[in-house]
Amino acid sequence: MAGSGDKTPISLFGASTKTAYGPVELPTLVAWVKDERVTADTWIFVARTGSWQKAGELPELQILFPAEGKGANPNRGGNGH
Repeated sequence: MAGSGDKTPISLFGASTKTAYGPVELPTLVAWVKDERVTADTWIFVARTGSWQKAGELPELQILFPAEGKGANPNRGGNGH
């Protein structure tokens, strides 16, 4: 799936601005995540599935968001210092 062949259009909806943008291609969306224009809670419409999902739930974007609460150890102190 890696490569430049994935041109699936993606639309997004900013909940804070109540404005829809797009469609955009994945590289643009990744840039917007890095610029913090898109957060894990931003709604994304994925044309290939015909559904809306939060950006943090999309496999293509999950690596760009910190895993909040996943595997977190409430008793930190495992580094020995």
